Amino acid sequence: MRWLLVLTLLVPGFTVPPAALADPWSGASVALDAVGVQLSRRTLYAFRDARSTADLRLEPREEVVWLGSRGQVAVVLTTKRVLGVTHRAGWRSYRLRSEDGTPIAKLGGRVALVITERRVLSLDGRGGALAVRRLGAGERHLTSDVHEDVAVAVTNRRAFGFAGGRAFRSEVPIRAQERFNSLTVLGRAGTVETSRRFLVFSGLTGQWMDERRALR
Repeated sequence: MRWLLVLTLLVPGFTVPPAALADPWSGASVALDAVGVQLSRRTLYAFRDARSTADLRLEPREEVVWLGSRGQVAVVLTTKRVLGVTHRAGWRSYRLRSEDGTPIAKLGGRVALVITERRVLSLDGRGGALAVRRLGAGERHLTSDVHEDVAVAVTNRRAFGFAGGRAFRSEVPIRAQERFNSLTVLGRAGTVETSRRFLVFSGLTGQWMDERRALR
């Protein structure tokens, strides 16, 4: 801080890049890059701002397929597991099954999604929980999207909503007579448009709102 103050005084027009965003719920600051993950030899290291490093050893014959981090969440996909770590919590693990196929990860600032052929997984940046939702028989993933605080996954039968920082998770059914049209995730809300309704997930309340469309 002493050197930063000196530079600010000596260099006209010098500005410090914003290192944090205001937490809309608590008013506290949340670092933009609060956690980062790196693989060294056979060990994964999660480097966390102002917190201890969390390390995890890979299993025999386990290989990393993909890794990434953003804000408070980091996800690692391996040939055997889905691994998640957050700024406040240690490593969480889900063991892949043959029916899961190849998983895909999507990262937001406070929430992350991992989609498999049979499951939807969400990682909450504040609580550190890795939640798993299993798809039913004949249910398939259509699309999903993640913003800083909100993630939404849509199947041919349901829409799942996840809100980072509050551990909100809720779902709403998509009726058999409805046709899925589009998904938009912006700010703290996600909107699913079907042929009959607008389904809006609020990251502040963790609930879905249902509004019928004008058909003409």
